[in-house]
Amino acid sequence: MPFSNSLATQTDLLTGPLSSPRVESLAERFFISAERLPEAVALRFFDSAGATWRTMTWAAYAHGVRKVAGWLLSKGIRPGDRVAIVSLNRPEWMICDLAILAAGAVSVPIYATSTPKDLEFILDQSGTKALFYDVPERLGGIVVPSVSACFLAGDLEAIIASDIAPLVKATPVVENDLATIVYTSGTTGLPKGVVHTHGTMIAAAGPAVAILNQGSNGYDRFMSFLPLSHVAERLLVEVGSVFMAGEVVFARSADTLIEDMGLFPPTMLLCVPRLWERIYEKITNGVNSAGLIKRLVFKLAVRAGSSRIVGNRIVKANDRLLRAKLADALLGHKLKKKLGIHRVRSFFTGSAPTPPEVLKFFGGMGVFIREVYGLTENLCLGVYASAEEIHIGTCGLPFVGNEVRLGADGEIFMRAPYVFKGYFRNDVATKQVLSADGWFATGDYGAIDSAGRLGIRGRKKELLKTSTGHYVAPVPIECELKREPAVVEAMVIGDSRKYCAALVVVDESLAKGSALDALLRQRLSLINAGLSKHEHIARIGILKSGFSVENGMLTPTMKLKRSVASKHCAPFIERLYATTEQIIRE
Repeated sequence: MPFSNSLATQTDLLTGPLSSPRVESLAERFFISAERLPEAVALRFFDSAGATWRTMTWAAYAHGVRKVAGWLLSKGIRPGDRVAIVSLNRPEWMICDLAILAAGAVSVPIYATSTPKDLEFILDQSGTKALFYDVPERLGGIVVPSVSACFLAGDLEAIIASDIAPLVKATPVVENDLATIVYTSGTTGLPKGVVHTHGTMIAAAGPAVAILNQGSNGYDRFMSFLPLSHVAERLLVEVGSVFMAGEVVFARSADTLIEDMGLFPPTMLLCVPRLWERIYEKITNGVNSAGLIKRLVFKLAVRAGSSRIVGNRIVKANDRLLRAKLADALLGHKLKKKLGIHRVRSFFTGSAPTPPEVLKFFGGMGVFIREVYGLTENLCLGVYASAEEIHIGTCGLPFVGNEVRLGADGEIFMRAPYVFKGYFRNDVATKQVLSADGWFATGDYGAIDSAGRLGIRGRKKELLKTSTGHYVAPVPIECELKREPAVVEAMVIGDSRKYCAALVVVDESLAKGSALDALLRQRLSLINAGLSKHEHIARIGILKSGFSVENGMLTPTMKLKRSVASKHCAPFIERLYATTEQIIRE
């Protein structure tokens, strides 16, 4: 049944009805791994005060979890109580999350980039009783009297060193007990709290870990740099490391990621498409300015690497071909080593489409980037690309246990044991997307090929409707615009207008003035040639500054908030539609 706001169902989900089966929690599995490998390195992190890398063993990790869980109990936290974490990635994040679960409480991860307004809303709406945070500035001056706050950078060390009684054994849980409430980053409106139980989390761990284990030699290292408050990073890094007893390295920052991976090469890696795009752009721009010999070697390597690409397929079995081996020798091996990814056996990406040319370039160099499609509501376990053959234009086949079907209008529906139980204290929103028999309406449009692979065709809420009554899917057009290296960001507009236009952010180090205009006109001509007349982009407006989390136009997971961006750029948009010029500048 969908999650309900009624007192009876609310109580059932918080305490677990007697008929609900007992399940092993993530915290219990964590303690098993810690007992098995007490002296092995569990966490690796940079100590900025000492300017050195430090490690934490599984034994120390487990001791920290037990002490923090004991502190929560000493503060009156009881099973079902909500405890929030608002922090950048750091060892204490995972220590606190596991401690919350071990105490039988409900973990509420919050994006470190959340606005004070969103933070206050989440703490209030979730009924949070305790809060862990990394820096005082993170709270933005908000005051929630009912919340016991704990400063990770100082208080946690004191808790672990104190005489507070550590939790001896993780609190037993049943399938329907709440484990976590994950608030969506919200491209529209206020965040919604996605309810996951211990049952849905453990159900997700099985198929996820089975894929991660493929090809493992018994030792794995995870690199954490995407927000742990996002379910994809949490599932891969936290759940994966707990079940596989792997080491987690916390990157110092996104800027030092490649250097950090060079120091501590991971065996698995999750990156957002934009990172792969930036690396690709940096490589190609560097080659364009290189000497003749380097350009010829690069061109030869790419041509040789194309032997791994058959039409729109990137074929792993073609690694054995002589041309593929030549590509590796000329460029592939050096590239992987330089990026610190030479030991990675599984590359994953998601949250947005990855440009085909990026997938093909890296695929040609032996870097098989596997796209994954999923949502917070199903713990990101929708469909995933095979490690043996990547089909560009699709995200792959369903995860084990997941059913996928399309509605009459092409909307994607999914049903699985790890689909969420509803939105916390929001019956209306729950009933809009979750049926009584467990089908979740994703809000995305898709297509399924003859082999059952799912391709994403656009977001329902992102469709534009022109004043002529035609619908336009903006994302594919935006991807095409960004295939021009000088275009960093793009947003197609056209709601209630006679025609579509685009706002772009450009990198003027690659082209400027009339040269940039010429490139944009050329790109526009190519794009429009492949579009229906009502989809044509008639105007381009070049923005002074980009979309960012700080200016509110991107969510913490880097998704575009179209309504916010449109409102922010409203005066310029009016200028754009009033002009007769094809390209104008803000």
